[in-house]
Amino acid sequence: MKKFFSSLLDSIFGKKETKEEVVSSPSEKVPEDPKIELPTIEEKKESSPSLEPPKKEVPPASKPVATPQNPTKPSPTKSVPTRPAPSKPIPAKQGSAKSSPPPAKLPTPPKPLSTKINFVNPNFSRLSNEDFKKAADFLDCEEAIVRAVVEVESSGGGFLPSNRPKILFEAHLFARHTKNAHNKTNPGVSSQTWNRTLYKGGEKEYERLEEALKLNEEAALASCSYGMFQILASNFKSCGFGSVEDFVKAQISGEKEQLESFLKFIKANKLEITLQALNFPLFAKRYNGPSYRSNKYDIKLQTSYEKWKEKLKK
Repeated sequence: MKKFFSSLLDSIFGKKETKEEVVSSPSEKVPEDPKIELPTIEEKKESSPSLEPPKKEVPPASKPVATPQNPTKPSPTKSVPTRPAPSKPIPAKQGSAKSSPPPAKLPTPPKPLSTKINFVNPNFSRLSNEDFKKAADFLDCEEAIVRAVVEVESSGGGFLPSNRPKILFEAHLFARHTKNAHNKTNPGVSSQTWNRTLYKGGEKEYERLEEALKLNEEAALASCSYGMFQILASNFKSCGFGSVEDFVKAQISGEKEQLESFLKFIKANKLEITLQALNFPLFAKRYNGPSYRSNKYDIKLQTSYEKWKEKLKK
C-alpha cells in the first residue's frame, strides 16, 4: 500500500513539474493568455481598413459643417454667391417698369406759351342740351341752326385733347396787326395775303401761335379765332370784353363762356336776323368773311342744319 501511495505521489509530483515547465515556458504563455492577445487584436482593429473609410468620410463632412460655424471664414465666401441672386431680379423689375408706362398714354402737359395766359384748363365748363335750347330762345331762332354753326366751325367741341381751346391762327391778320414787319423772317405766321396752306390744324396751331407770341404777344392773341364758334379775338369789344387778353381768358374758361361770347357777338352785329331767316349765304359772308365761297361755308352750314333738324325731331 505504501508503494502504491508513493508511486501515486511520485506521479503527482511528476505532473506538477510538467505544469511548472509549461507555465515557465515563454512560448506557451502567449497562446494561453488571452489578455496578451487582446491588445494585439485591438491594434489590428485600429489598423484595419474597414474602420478607416468612416474616418475619411468624417473630415470632408466636418469641413463644410465647420465653415458655417466660423463666422470669419465662410460668411464672406458664402455671401458672395448670394449677392448676384438678388441682382438678377433687379433688371427684371426695371424691365417691367419700362414695359408699363401707362402714364405713357397720358398726353404730356404743353409748355406755357405766355407769361400772362395759361391756355390749359382741364376743368373747363361744358355745354348741355339745355344750354343750346336757351341760346336758341335768346336769338329767337331754331336750335338746329345754332348747333350747325358749332359743327361747321369746330366739329362740335370747343377744346382739344390737351385741354386747350381750339384755335386757328390767321397769318394775314398777324401781318396786318404788325404792319408786315415779320413777313420775310417768319412767313409761316406772317403773310400779306390769306394763304390756306399755312394752316396746320389741331394742336399744331399752337406751334404757330407760340412763334407769333415771341414776336408780338398782343398781335398774336388777336390773330386767332377761339373755341366752339371760332370768334376772332380782335372782335373782343363786340363780345363785351375790354381787352384781347380778357377775351382769350374767357374762351379758356369753358364752352359756356364761349357760347356767351357768341350770343353777344351775334346781337352786337345783328346777325340773329340771318339765323332766323335761315339765310345761309348772308350769314356766311358776314360771319366768316367774303371768302366763304372758297370753302363752301354756306353749303356746309345748310347741310348741318338739315341734319340737326331731323335729329331734334326724334
